[in-house]
Formats: sequence, structure tokens, C-alpha cells
Amino acid sequence: MVIFGLISGCVSPIADLTGRMAYPVSAVAIPVVANSLDVIPGIGMHLNAIIDNIAVVIAGMVIANFLLVVTCSILPLNQLIRSSPGVTLQALLRTPPQ
Repeated sequence: MVIFGLISGCVSPIADLTGRMAYPVSAVAIPVVANSLDVIPGIGMHLNAIIDNIAVVIAGMVIANFLLVVTCSILPLNQLIRSSPGVTLQALLRTPPQ
């Protein structure tokens, strides 16, 4: 699930600052809320597992986005494009400079 999140975070990085703050908060808050679903007899445990897996995907997106932002702020744009041919210029330009 983390690999799906990492791929999703690299393919479509989060461009705005509010999104960058909302995703880590939701990655922490969703499992906390999902743990309260265990009290539902029969399906609560299964709902908790499903929602926890969604939170793991979101955490992978947060990690990938964090790594992209740090990489873009450390390396100049042209050096980053030359060193990683799989990264598109459009994806790099979606992330605003810090």
C-alpha cells in the first residue's frame, strides 16, 4: 500500500500549501478515528482495516511529496532533470518554489 502511495505522490505532487498540510494531518487523524469503528459488532474490525490501509496510502503520498519538495529545493532544476530522466518537467513545475 505504501508503494501505491509513493507512486501516486510522485505522479501527481501536491502543489498548494494547504494540501501539503491536509494530507499529513489526515494520515494521522484517519486511523485514530477508524479505531473507534471497532465497537461496531460484525463489520467494525473490517472497516477499521480498510480505513487504516487508506491511511497508509496517504502516508506514502506524503512521503513522496516531501521527498520531491526537498529535492526540488536542494538541486537546481536543470541538474535534477539531467540526473533523473523519469521525472517530467511538468511534474517539477507543479511544485511551487520555497
